[in-house]
Amino acid sequence: FAPLAAPYDPYAQTLTDRLQAPSAAHWFGTDFYGRDIFSRVIWGTRYDLVIGLAAASIPFVVGTLIGLFTAYFGGILDTLFMRLVDVMMSFPVIVLIIAIVAVLGPGIGNMYLAMWLVGWTSYARLVRSAVMVEKNAEYVQAARTLGYSHMRILFRHILPNVISGAIVYAVSDILMCMLMGAGLSFLGVGVQPPTPEWGAIISGGRSFLFNAPWISIFPGIFLAVTGVGLSLLGDGLAKFFQVKGH
Repeated sequence: FAPLAAPYDPYAQTLTDRLQAPSAAHWFGTDFYGRDIFSRVIWGTRYDLVIGLAAASIPFVVGTLIGLFTAYFGGILDTLFMRLVDVMMSFPVIVLIIAIVAVLGPGIGNMYLAMWLVGWTSYARLVRSAVMVEKNAEYVQAARTLGYSHMRILFRHILPNVISGAIVYAVSDILMCMLMGAGLSFLGVGVQPPTPEWGAIISGGRSFLFNAPWISIFPGIFLAVTGVGLSLLGDGLAKFFQVKGH
């Protein structure tokens, strides 16, 4: 609903209105180019939520499938993937992502690719540990006795019993991807100006922290509030699945 909620064009420059403090005309003030911060923050919500959802969804699917298959079938495939996971998780995530983006070049597409290449490892390890327990359960042994195929056992019996942990983690991962995207944009290697993304807006206000602090404060507040909301959602889902499990 950004086009309906934003009172101004987030890209429109009005140099005569630059660096205006918050007022009735501009609720969050204006930046150095006279752009309305309130409108840019509203449009930035769209970009940051998409970044969080898109950057977490692909690793969620890929990591879950890798953890599911490697744990169930075991063997050399499981060993190879888990050693790869160990190697990747031995480095800080932000360092790996920045390194990949530095090689590929700045931009939202390369930022997504970097997050996808790194993010699947946590899901794979989480799902694998759950499948290692479930695959020896009595209901799985009964399904094998009845002659069910491996795919049916995996997707109809095991996956529904192990997916809850990955779903709860995915909610927190959406938050982490949002913060990661904002951080990369702040550093100049993520979303590029003049796109109204929260991290890019905060970065653009660094030079005016003393005479126009509202440029960075308001998108920072929105980022923090969204983070708290997603954290509460993750806690609620964890309690829901815990009660449902009992």
